[in-house]
Amino acid sequence: MTPTEAALQYFKKGWYSVPIARICPSCHHAHADRNCSYRFNTPEACQCKNQYQRAEGLPTKGPTGEGWQQRRLSETAIITAFAPSDNIGLLLGEPSGWLVDVDLDSPEAIALAPEFLPRTGMTGGRTGKPYSHYWYIAPTLLTKKYQYRTDTGSAILLEIRSTGGQTVVPPSAHPNGGHYFWHTEDAPLQIDVSRLCQSTSKLAIASLLARHWPGPGARHDAALPIAGVFAHADWPEEEAARLVFLAAKAAGHATPQDREEVVKTTYRRKRNGQDTQGGIKLRQFFPEGVVTKFIELTRDVSGKKIITQESSPEEQQTVKSWKPSVRTFSAIEKKPIPWLWYPYIPFGRVTMMEGDPGNGKSYLSLALATCLSLGGWGFELLEGESCYEPSDVLCIACEDDAESISKTRLNILQANQDKIHILEGKTKDDALTTTRITLDDLPLISEAIGDYHARFVIIDPIQAYLGEEVDINKSAHIRKLMEELKFLAIKHQCALVIIRHLSKGQKDRSAYRGFGSIEFLAAARSVLFVSEQQELRQEMGSRQKRIFAMVHAKTNMGVYGPAIQFEIGPEGFFWLGPTEVTVDDLFLPSLEKQQRQQTIQEARGFLVSTLTGGKTMNWEDIVKQAKKSRVKETELLTAKHLLRMTQVEQDGELLYMLPPRFNN
Repeated sequence: MTPTEAALQYFKKGWYSVPIARICPSCHHAHADRNCSYRFNTPEACQCKNQYQRAEGLPTKGPTGEGWQQRRLSETAIITAFAPSDNIGLLLGEPSGWLVDVDLDSPEAIALAPEFLPRTGMTGGRTGKPYSHYWYIAPTLLTKKYQYRTDTGSAILLEIRSTGGQTVVPPSAHPNGGHYFWHTEDAPLQIDVSRLCQSTSKLAIASLLARHWPGPGARHDAALPIAGVFAHADWPEEEAARLVFLAAKAAGHATPQDREEVVKTTYRRKRNGQDTQGGIKLRQFFPEGVVTKFIELTRDVSGKKIITQESSPEEQQTVKSWKPSVRTFSAIEKKPIPWLWYPYIPFGRVTMMEGDPGNGKSYLSLALATCLSLGGWGFELLEGESCYEPSDVLCIACEDDAESISKTRLNILQANQDKIHILEGKTKDDALTTTRITLDDLPLISEAIGDYHARFVIIDPIQAYLGEEVDINKSAHIRKLMEELKFLAIKHQCALVIIRHLSKGQKDRSAYRGFGSIEFLAAARSVLFVSEQQELRQEMGSRQKRIFAMVHAKTNMGVYGPAIQFEIGPEGFFWLGPTEVTVDDLFLPSLEKQQRQQTIQEARGFLVSTLTGGKTMNWEDIVKQAKKSRVKETELLTAKHLLRMTQVEQDGELLYMLPPRFNN
């Protein structure tokens, strides 16, 4: 059968094909000319000026020329497109009715495929590698490579090929000799995407274990942590036992049933509450890249996150490669804290920005981004405040439409928009589709920060970017996530601001109103609360001028900054400067707010009258005198923060005094 005849048969089945010309035996380039004489094997000059006939060239697997993925040859075009010596490439995925090819690259995958892949009517192979291609119809399925890292690079176990790819099919010739052929040429099985992905993932796991299972003397010991990982992932016992049995058999074990029994014993120990081995012990028997891929694939199949750092002290002690890392403080050099905005947002650390939806957080973050893009703040705040060279900003934001809302705001703010970037998702090399990005994709986020040298990174809001396996209400999940974000900020020395919405319920303290675990605030080094001061709202016809306050609610770096007011109205965004507003002022009901403001003003007046003129006093004496004036210590603490009182040490005693502006 000629390539033209085969291509016409594929066309009648609804599958598009592309010609793959032979290449020059000298320079390995294909002829540039695709005219009629070339088709009929007329000698032509190649790029290296070598004269050869097309039929004398070397067969290859890759189409030449740009845009072959978009070619859709009609029945008439096929007749003139293929030369007798051409190979045929079938376009996969959407162009051919979601025809996909499961390409088995490793001998282990070929041997194990009948045990894991659903039976299909269409299978193929080539000389020296039979049954290496299983074909299916799987609507919407995308290309996926099952590859892993090795000491020398990377290795591929198998691959699902779909939209944007092609596979060489019969009667094509292989570059290494021999030909492609069909084993069965009936209709490919139409299959659910999730079922096929589960099957290929299990096949990849078994192939990976079979390829790297240790030799005699370590086979049993290696089976223990393998079984433990399956048990921790809550795989069905029978399914895990069967996979381990088949992998051991493919690896050449004389008694694979012994490995199967290890799985059953491990599951029995887990049911009885006894310790089992897991991901840590695996590293004693398998290379790091193999362990990482094994755990990743096991998680994909189970749908559960596998904790590889098990909490069992006994298991921790089995890890010989890990040693404690300890430093003595006398050998640690003190380093100043670098600031994006002193004392609110540090570089190399995580800052939380909290507030109710629609209360100015996103606009404020873009205003800060504007300042950084322009290299200056545009308003005065504290003495010694730094200005920077214009720097890049990366926004990871999904709530406000980039084309309308965010773009409009940046236009109003007069930002240098060449310096502000938005990470909208992740895409494959073919750039045909972009999918949602989450904090499970931290390596990609890190890559984007590095590519754009971003000094300021905004995640808005954090709730929208949590991975599917992260429970926002579980402290352990959030603590681990915040640790990862902290290391991201340290690695790139960027200021990382996380925006979080507050819940609607009334809580005793504002710190507990945020959605999810309190660990968000515990792990952050600085916390800013943002809210509208509704009592200052002004009606301007059909529009409103709204006044907001940003309050510094927490810091682990010494100094609290004063609250900052800003305005959002018909004319845009404006900084209004410092204000004496507290977190409770923003979130208490109106009557309670008025009462608290009054008591705080009384405490403020007491401190000013008591310490005016440069007087100093220890805190205990201040509290005693305040009680005589019926001023509570809680209001004193708030007033102390608002006045920004300073501490001095005299004769070993810590004393408080008013700032210099009260001594003039």
